[in-house]
Amino acid sequence: VLKRLLNQRVQQLNTSSNIKILEKRALSNNASIYLVEIDNKTILIGESMNNLSLLANFPEGLSEVSDEPEPQT
Repeated sequence: VLKRLLNQRVQQLNTSSNIKILEKRALSNNASIYLVEIDNKTILIGESMNNLSLLANFPEGLSEVSDEPEPQT
């Protein structure tokens, strides 16, 4: 059920949902990872042909982190 939900959410715009697929990366033909935001909490989910796994929980506000590199001293 969660696998089907993830596939549907990736195709939507995520504008009015509490579940947002921030990014999806294919690792192979049978494996992908998803960066997902649920109620301001960000998680990383791994998907394989027969399994879904929670890979990591991130602190709140992760999706607001800039892509700019940190200044070096």
